[in-house]
Amino acid sequence: MHTLQPFSKGRVFLLGFIIIGLLSSYPLALYLPVWFSWENGPIENTQAGILLAGLVLALCFAVRAKDKTRRWFWIMVMPFWLIMFARELGWGAVFLPPLYVDPVSGPIYSSSLQLGYKPVVYPIAAALLL
Repeated sequence: MHTLQPFSKGRVFLLGFIIIGLLSSYPLALYLPVWFSWENGPIENTQAGILLAGLVLALCFAVRAKDKTRRWFWIMVMPFWLIMFARELGWGAVFLPPLYVDPVSGPIYSSSLQLGYKPVVYPIAAALLL
C-alpha cells in the first residue's frame, strides 16, 4: 500500500501553491476588472470546476478502492461534492438569462424565481445525503 509521507514533494508543492495563491489574491484583486468576480465569471467558474473535480476524484477513488470500507466511504462523499457543485451553479439558474445585470455586481440570478423545480431541490438533496 502506498502512503504519502507528511513532507513529500507532492504535499510541499500543493501547500506552496495554496500559500502563493492566497498571498497573491489580495494584490490581484486591486488590479483585476470588476467583472472578474461576477456570477459566471472566471472566479465563480473556477470554484465550480474545483467542486466538480472533487466529485470526479471521489468517483475515481471509489472505483479504484480495493477495500470495501474505503469504496463505501468515497461513495458516501460523492453526494456532498455533487450538492456543493449544484449549489455553486445556483441549482442551474446560472444557465438561464439573468434577471438583471448590475454594472457593479454583475448578473443577478434567482433560483427561487427562475426555477420551477426549486421546491424539490432540498428534499432531493436531503434524500441524497441520507
